[in-house]
Amino acid sequence: MGKKILIPLVILIIPFLSSSTFAETTTYSTSTLTSSGGSTYHLYMETDTLNWQLGKSYIFKVGIEVLSFAGDVHDFHDISLYVMFADASNFEISEISSGLGIISSVGQTYSYIWTVDIDETYPLSFSVFVGSLFREDISFAIDPETDDGWTKVADISTEIENFAPTIDTISNINYTEGEIGNTLTWTAHDENPASYTIMRDGQSISSGAWIDGAPITLSVDGLDSGTYIYIIEVSDEKGLKATDSVTVTVKSKPKKNDFPIPVLFDSLIFSFLSMGLIRKLLKRKP
Repeated sequence: MGKKILIPLVILIIPFLSSSTFAETTTYSTSTLTSSGGSTYHLYMETDTLNWQLGKSYIFKVGIEVLSFAGDVHDFHDISLYVMFADASNFEISEISSGLGIISSVGQTYSYIWTVDIDETYPLSFSVFVGSLFREDISFAIDPETDDGWTKVADISTEIENFAPTIDTISNINYTEGEIGNTLTWTAHDENPASYTIMRDGQSISSGAWIDGAPITLSVDGLDSGTYIYIIEVSDEKGLKATDSVTVTVKSKPKKNDFPIPVLFDSLIFSFLSMGLIRKLLKRKP
């Protein structure tokens, strides 16, 4: 739907320390990253310890924060946690949070958390890779002298998206009181639709969820004569909105006594009057 923005490769490596003891919630953070479109991001990783022990579980959290938007952006990020050991059969990765995350406002952060259970004699390293568009390698070397190993991967995705919904513009409606089959139908588009509200002269009369590309229809039958302003507002999961307004004009239905006398009836009356006048004139003739 939108353009994809490439973000330069940045690599951050945390070297192995033989006597590594770290405080809880150790954070490793990159400098500010700027996309080719000019938007800026901050990526960080947190782990509860780097002093690995066998038979323990460790928590990893990766966060993406939007620092600034340069116009509309639409970036997709596949985030992977790579865990490498000498034997891949003796450790597990369990995802605590997963699925699609949406980042749409400056200062917003979306985080991913994994738990890694270690039950292996020769662990190698942990790495986090953030997609093909926004890539960050954070490696924790445990046994750098070991040359090979196996890998298990836990993948989740996020989406950075700053597009408002779109909605088509429909024509005004005119009809006469009592006519039926008068409807307003809109079609809106967004990858992450949320809700819509329809107002008539400032009062909400209909609301609910909407689906990308599916019609939103409202009947406007049964109105008294007059002019009505309808406004629809659609919003997406990010709170971005689109609106359209329509004027519905209802004309009064003509009353029975408002109908003109038929021309044929007028002709008959004129004929009778003419005949009466002729008779009077003939009677007066000597």
